[in-house]
Amino acid sequence: MVHKKEKLDISECMGKYEKNLVTNFGIRSKMPLEFQRTKIAQAFEKAADIFPKMTKTTFPKENEIGTDKERYLLREMPVSDPKRPIRTLSISRWNLAVATLHPLLGPEHENTIQSLAGVLDSLELVSPLLFDYADMKFVFEFDFLGNHHKKILGALFKGSCFDLVVNELSGIPTFFNPEIYIRHREDKSLRFITEIRPQTSVQEIESEKYEGDCIGAVCTVAKLGDFSPKDTLVGLFEQLERECLFVVNSSYLKNVVEPLANSLEDMEK
Repeated sequence: MVHKKEKLDISECMGKYEKNLVTNFGIRSKMPLEFQRTKIAQAFEKAADIFPKMTKTTFPKENEIGTDKERYLLREMPVSDPKRPIRTLSISRWNLAVATLHPLLGPEHENTIQSLAGVLDSLELVSPLLFDYADMKFVFEFDFLGNHHKKILGALFKGSCFDLVVNELSGIPTFFNPEIYIRHREDKSLRFITEIRPQTSVQEIESEKYEGDCIGAVCTVAKLGDFSPKDTLVGLFEQLERECLFVVNSSYLKNVVEPLANSLEDMEK
């Protein structure tokens, strides 16, 4: 990568929003991966050696093997919420991925992804020359019981052309998922992606019976091509995390996360 930055402290960058953090890192291959069961077993054993509570495994059904549905998962399920894993290692036909979830704090996210990326590196499941892209996501989750699309519009786009159209039509928005891709100023292989992910369904809006969903504010840095034979997953994670933390620290928190969080807090008062 052309653009060099000093390592930023993840907890300092996240501030009070560290408790809302979900982190994802992964690569997509240009070709389907050739799986060896012994290698997958080795990966899971190595991961469990590092994180002994990563014991929940999911394997593909027999009719999924050799198809795009073939996927192997190793997860750590917290006692407080057995439905949402706090650590996940995923190996599928086209992707290798690691994910972490609050209540883990920033350094725990960082250590988990770095460690599990190292596990995947050691197995050499795919050559860097076959990487299609690699990406790093910081997702800030906020609980909101109501129409997420309307809330996002009001919190972040009040007075915009979208907001004016909705108001003039006296309508209720049922889909508003803003997303933008921004090319890196110096490295043409990098893209910054900012996105707001609502979860409210049309059925919830029409029935006015809402579930306990989260609005996700997503900051991504993706590397599209220009990979070297010497690239490793650990090295790519460190580079993309550095870029992503810079974006979060310099722009994303103040322009997206804080206004959204403040709007939600105002409703609770």
